[in-house]
Amino acid sequence: MKHHLLTRYSSHWQLRSLISSPEQDIVYFPNGTDIISINSKTRERELIASLTFLPRCLVASKDWLCCGGDNGNYTAISLKNRSAAFDTSSFLDSDPDARLPLDLDPTRRTNIGEMIDAYRRIRGRAMTTHSEKIGAEIVNCITLWSPRDDLSERVYKVPVAVVSNNDCTVSILNVATSDTLETLKLPDFVNRSAISPDGELLVAICDDPFLYIHKRMPKAEPRRERFENKRSPVYQWVLAGRIQLESQRQADRSQMRGSFALSFSRSGKYLAVATQYGIISIFDAECLTETQSLMVSFTTSRPGRQAGAVRAMDFSPGPFDLLVSMNSLLRCNVSRDDSKRYFASEHPTYSSHSETMKLTSTGLDRVKWPSRHC
Repeated sequence: MKHHLLTRYSSHWQLRSLISSPEQDIVYFPNGTDIISINSKTRERELIASLTFLPRCLVASKDWLCCGGDNGNYTAISLKNRSAAFDTSSFLDSDPDARLPLDLDPTRRTNIGEMIDAYRRIRGRAMTTHSEKIGAEIVNCITLWSPRDDLSERVYKVPVAVVSNNDCTVSILNVATSDTLETLKLPDFVNRSAISPDGELLVAICDDPFLYIHKRMPKAEPRRERFENKRSPVYQWVLAGRIQLESQRQADRSQMRGSFALSFSRSGKYLAVATQYGIISIFDAECLTETQSLMVSFTTSRPGRQAGAVRAMDFSPGPFDLLVSMNSLLRCNVSRDDSKRYFASEHPTYSSHSETMKLTSTGLDRVKWPSRHC
């Protein structure tokens, strides 16, 4: 096991969207204003970029890494040109002085692998990024969406970043250019928003009790002259409905109000939303605007308490719709669809013994899904 000593922290007690793993073995995270990647297979660490602001959220895909911060700070970093293999042989054949890491303490340079790691971090392709201003207040969350060839003409044709801001706006940006394509105004502070895998839905959760659902619809065009050429249709996000979430009340003004965790399954079949009261709701994403879209709701291991507030949640990649959520005390809740119209929920606990981590399950709860069709 290799340990990396970091100064990573989140100074905002509700925001925990700071770690992203878009590929097998690759993890991105902030260390102060530096963005670091770790390859768990090669056990190498690399400095990707240095930001001009302290990140409050981070998300990455295979091609892009985006960060948001206070006062609308936003940056997008291209990862496309960073995948070239590192030439270890040329490094070892180079001048010995060029191979020395800045840390000259011999007790900390245990082997040549550590020296290569230091070289990549210090002499690699790190850069200082340029930040944009998206919105007026703190960027609470960023999610990424990319088009596929089999999607409809209504969806975006370029990869986009969905930026949730505390100024009650959702901004959809062209990731490559940082140009704002559309901006949505919501009634309360926006904590998280995301586009469905098929590009047809945009959902958002705020500090109020609701899940907001937008659909991709044709935009009304001004009347054309008789002989004017037909224009290509233009589409926009239109509010299609809202759902009051379980355990949420409009009169609630406590610190427990609102939701911060939301995720579509990779298949696009499910949408999971979790509240600060520790309630997770699973919706049928294929009929989200219907009255019977809620499939099941269940609690995490510590519902109704601030310590049990769900801060982060995501579905696993691949064919299995495995849902993992994390609360304020870093307790993990694992849930899955077992294909028998049941939703199985496990509450693992973590314990540390002699610098090793052991995962033990404290139980398995099953909640039957209602039999209904949208």
